[in-house]
Amino acid sequence: MPVKWLMHFQPNQGTTLTSQVMAEACAVAESFPGVLRDGRWRSSMTFYRAVQRDQSLPAPSDLPRDLIGISLHDLPNEYLFVMRSQRLILRAHSSVQTVMDKLQSYKGRFFINFVVSV
Repeated sequence: MPVKWLMHFQPNQGTTLTSQVMAEACAVAESFPGVLRDGRWRSSMTFYRAVQRDQSLPAPSDLPRDLIGISLHDLPNEYLFVMRSQRLILRAHSSVQTVMDKLQSYKGRFFINFVVSV
């Protein structure tokens, strides 16, 4: 799988991720040559937060507290997880979303869908 673009985006510590910040990040990404495609494409991004079953126990430090899940139009059978604290990107089959829903160890907090018609 060739890498088309890999951009690192990390907001300043303590700032909240707002729709204005996301709009600015998308505008920067769209300004790069070769990013726009012909036709219609759809991608989605999900922010997951860890579910702690027993609140009296401390959270394990070796597990990520939050994940970002990304599904891309170019890769319909794959789902990407970004683990920011470990600086890892995990590539999995698209059915991993169903597995995560059944396990309930991570819960999707909010979802962003990108639909572009060019």
